[in-house]
Formats: sequence, structure tokens, C-alpha cells
Amino acid sequence: MQTQTDDGLWDVLEGSKLLTAEQLSATKQAVESASTIPSAKAVLRSLVSRQWLTAFQAERLYQGQARGFFYDHYKVVDVLGLGGMGWIYQAVDTQTGQLVALKSMRQDFQRDQGMLARFQQEANVGMRLEHPHIARTYSLGTAGGLPYLTMELVAGPNLQELLHYEGRVPWEQACELGRQIALALEYAHRRGVIHRDVKPQNVLVDPEGQVRLLDFGLSMFQEGETGAEFSFAMIFGHESVGTWDFAAPEQIRDSLAADARSDIYSLGGTLFAIMTGFSPWDGHDRATVVQTKQLRSVREFVPDIPAAVEEIIARMVAPNPEDRFATAAEAAAALAKWAKPAPIKFDFPQVLRDRKKLADQKMANMPSSRSAAAIAGRSTARPGQVSSVAMRTLKDHRAGTPDRPSSEFTLGDPLPGTPVRIAGRALTWDEESTDNAPASLILKWGTLTIRIPAERQELSVGRSEACDLQVLESAVSSRHCRLHVEGRQWWLTDLKSRNGTRVGGKPVQRHALQCGDVIDIGSSQRFQVISLFGVSAAAQAVARPDSRRNRTLLLVAATVATIALIAAATFLLLQ
Repeated sequence: MQTQTDDGLWDVLEGSKLLTAEQLSATKQAVESASTIPSAKAVLRSLVSRQWLTAFQAERLYQGQARGFFYDHYKVVDVLGLGGMGWIYQAVDTQTGQLVALKSMRQDFQRDQGMLARFQQEANVGMRLEHPHIARTYSLGTAGGLPYLTMELVAGPNLQELLHYEGRVPWEQACELGRQIALALEYAHRRGVIHRDVKPQNVLVDPEGQVRLLDFGLSMFQEGETGAEFSFAMIFGHESVGTWDFAAPEQIRDSLAADARSDIYSLGGTLFAIMTGFSPWDGHDRATVVQTKQLRSVREFVPDIPAAVEEIIARMVAPNPEDRFATAAEAAAALAKWAKPAPIKFDFPQVLRDRKKLADQKMANMPSSRSAAAIAGRSTARPGQVSSVAMRTLKDHRAGTPDRPSSEFTLGDPLPGTPVRIAGRALTWDEESTDNAPASLILKWGTLTIRIPAERQELSVGRSEACDLQVLESAVSSRHCRLHVEGRQWWLTDLKSRNGTRVGGKPVQRHALQCGDVIDIGSSQRFQVISLFGVSAAAQAVARPDSRRNRTLLLVAATVATIALIAAATFLLLQ
């Protein structure tokens, strides 16, 4: 709308139906009486300040979008995120004034019978279930040829987001969250519904620490309750459904074999994740694990957890269904003995901002689809800017130069889906620097090369904004580790992090860095030392004194040299 005339602004405002006739008339009069003609942006800003529009609505109108604000009598006021099937909005019921979450299916799924069936299933099951720990589904409708459903609006993050912002959940509090989820599952099971997709992303939590289980789109009705004709599994056959990381072995092999104990297994995996900060099967081979599905002990990651709690989790995730709790009620009772209710601290506006950024990224990566700006009222990333990564640098480096490849200072996504911030004071790159600029340490982080200037003597790493290298991953501690110089040697020191720091796969507290070292922090962040004090990895590999391989090479070289000397001496004697 930057190029639209004032008439275009009025057309968009009138077409949106967001303003009453009185509000629209008052706005026109204000514009006409102004000493200078205000821009469209200024007009929209004034409407937001008067609370006649929300910022989301104004941004969308500014993009020239006049449609999509109403789903029957529900008015969209903000975007909550982008799910697997479609957009999730915050909306208001214009008949009652109630705020709801409104989920609308994406246009590109309009002819996808499987997705349509899943959407219908989620709504139908949700409207049948009414429990304090299950997100209430209010209605199912159709607008513009696409289905939508309205649900209870929970002003809080899901458990995966909670891990991202606050780190792993204390085991006592995790037991309480698990107890609530188990009660929700027991309620659903008694009504013949198997969820089949229990995971951290499908559990919301509010500031009081109360959870809501959601997304029954993959649920299955047990035989004899409502009939197989309503079973989602009948649509998709026997193929595995659910999220593999949290699905039980029998569900992986055959989705129709899932029962209440399968949901208990998934709940155990969810508790494992929020207690440890790790995905249950991260780094494991799928073909091998499907056969056993034996999780590691929680105590490997949380040493202070009571043995009884460890046994509860182990029983929930037992590979054999017969070895698990028979009912979710039993699991809830076992967890209740160790549960400790507590409020949850989080910044929900920040959660919403990050959800919108993630939605922008998803839309930008979708071929043949409208941009997030056109759909969600937000600007997409500029050329060369990576919208999935939150960055703070001294300068906004976006492109390479003939002297230096763009990968040297284009802050790409080091590991897919991981938000990262690079503190500008740690990385003193500038447009004039070259590959030959003095660097005391060079690290490789995914596609990003981090050059630490020669004058720097320390680099702190962690989730805190105070760290030089800020890594926004739940399994990374606020101050995780630091790299520092002592004498002429770079050292790595773990700062009593929750999940430890590893070099070459082995936990370390203090380690003298060498070229080629691979540093792992959190659950998935990996750095490799490329150069120390300007010496390349290849050069230092030969000089490394404690390398068995290099000692062997030196021994071989010495032997060859000795043989050559003996041969030369023998030749001279024979002359």
C-alpha cells in the first residue's frame, strides 16, 4: 500500500469492514482537516493508537489486504502462529465479545482429503471432550470454502517453547505437569479416544502452571465406543501416524495397534524431554530403535532426580506395553507423590513475536504460496536476511565481497530451526577485513565461520544476552562455557552447565583447545576449531604432540630417514 493513493486507503478500510461507519467517517474528517495530507501509514498508526485497529490489522491493511478478517461472526485481531494444517489466529466473537483461538486451514490443503479428514477429526473430538486440562473446542465452521475451528485461547507457550525460553523444567514441576496431562488422557481414554500424538508441542501451559492438551487431529476411537466409521485410522490405513520421537514402538509398527498405554509411553517421552532438555531419540538410528525403543535413563541428565521418579519415567516408556502403567490414572497417581505445583514464568508477548517470525520463515520457504506479509500482515525478510535467525551484530552483514565469501559474515542458520544471536561486541568484523586479518581463533558453526580477532582473549557462550555468543536453545545454560587464552593457549572451560560441554564426544570441565577439536553444547550445537593463532588445522595436525596418529607418522618418517642414511652410507663405502 506504499504506492496507493488516499482513495486506495479508503477502499481497503471500507472493504475490510473493520471500522464502523462512524469511525470511518471520523477518520476521513480528521484527514481532511489536517494541515498536510498524512500518509497511509500515519493514518493507520492513528487508528491503532485509538484502538480502532490492532497492529496486526493495520500491518495487513498496509499491505493492501482487505479480506480475511472475518470468519462468520469471528473477527481476527492477531496471528498466533502457523501450524501444520493452517494459520492460528486470536479472534473475538462479535456476538459475545469472547476471545478465542481460531484455526483456519491453508488454501493449499483445500483438496487434500487426508488433511481435511484430520481437521474434521480434531474439531469433532475436541467438541466432545470437556476437561480442565484439555483445550476446549467451541465450534467448526466454513468460510471462503475452507474449514475453521474455534478453541479456548490459552495465553501461554507450549512445553517445547517453554524449554526454549526457560530451559529444562525442574523435575518436581515436571511431575505436576505430567500429572495433569495424565488426568486429561485418562478422561479421553474413558471416552474411547486415543490421542496418538502426545508431545511437548501439543501441551500448552498458562501462567498458573495449568496445562491444556490439544490437537486431537490424529486421535483414534477405540473399537466399540463410537464405531470404526469415525476412526481416523480407517482413512489412512495401517501406516504409522504420530510424531516418531514420542510414539510407542507398537504405534510405529502399526498405528491401529495404539491403545491407552501408547499414550502413556508418549507422555513418558514428553516428561523425559522437559526434564532433560533433550529429544528422547536425538541422534539414534531409526531402524534400530524401532525394535526396542528403550530410552536412556533420566538420571544420566538429571543426577539429583529421585530414584522413584526415574523408575516412574522408565515404566512409562517401557518398550513392552505390558510393563507400563495399565491406565493413565495409575501414572497420574504415581506422579502425584512427587509433583510440586508452581507458577510458570514466561514473556508471552515475546512468545507471540517469535511465533510470527517462525511463521514468516515457514511461509517464505513454501513454494507457490503467498508471502507471510500478504497472509499474516508482516514484512518478509529482505534479500540476504535470514528470518529464522534473531541476530545482533555491530553491522548488518548481508552479502559477500570478491575478497571474502559471503559465508564469512552472512549469519545463516547454523542448525535448522535453532534461533541464534551473535553479540556484536564479540565479533568485530568490518567491511574492510579480509581472510588474512589477524585472528587468534577461528570456529566453524554449521555454515557460519566465526573469526575471533587477535586482540580478544575470551569468548563466553550461553543463552544469556550477556554472553558474547548467544545460543537460544533450551538445553544450553544461561552461561554455558567460555573460551579463553592463558599464555599462548586457548582453553575451554565449562561453567557448571546443566547438560555439560563435550569435546570429541567426551564431557570436559577444562580442555586445552587444538585444531580439529569438535565442541558440542546443549543437545545439537556443534562447533569445530578451524585455526588457533592463525595456524591452520592442517598445519597443526602435523605438530600436535599428543596425537597418536601424528606420533606414528613421525616415527615412520624417522625410520625412513634412518634407512635412507644407512643406504647412503653403504653406497659410499662400496664406491
